[in-house]
Amino acid sequence: MADNTPDASGAIGDVSFYDQDDRQIGKTVAVSLGRPSRATFDLAGAVQTKITCAGRDRVTDEPRHFYVTLGDAALVP
Repeated sequence: MADNTPDASGAIGDVSFYDQDDRQIGKTVAVSLGRPSRATFDLAGAVQTKITCAGRDRVTDEPRHFYVTLGDAALVP
């Protein structure tokens, strides 16, 4: 989550990765303002990858809307 993301203070983004059959790859990764997280997954057998992010409030757990970016995302053989 970029430091200048509007309305991101007090928010958590739960980022999940899925294959073409909607099977989750690895564990959900929680990110928040000033707390980036690294995610490494084995994509063997995946033809397509879907990334989702569910925003929520840190205190109330109510849904929140904000933007999340993939910093230095890379696919490494």
